[in-house]
Amino acid sequence: MNIRASDENMVCVTHLECANCGLEHAAGRLWNLCHECAKPLLVRYDLSAAGNRLDRGSLASREPSLWRYREVLPLADLANPK
Repeated sequence: MNIRASDENMVCVTHLECANCGLEHAAGRLWNLCHECAKPLLVRYDLSAAGNRLDRGSLASREPSLWRYREVLPLADLANPK
């Protein structure tokens, strides 16, 4: 799939948050676990922005895969996820 979204994709993602301690991590960087307690991170979204970018009709017409939700994936470059 040849999608290049850059910063446009990250508009809906505000930050990553540790599921355990609540520490916020920058969304524009690759993280695996919280750097303080080594627990999983949750993606936090600007739901208003996501609602403005997505609607049921457009989602229903897209291919049935993870990429259907590309606007809310926490990746700056969907063509080259690292």
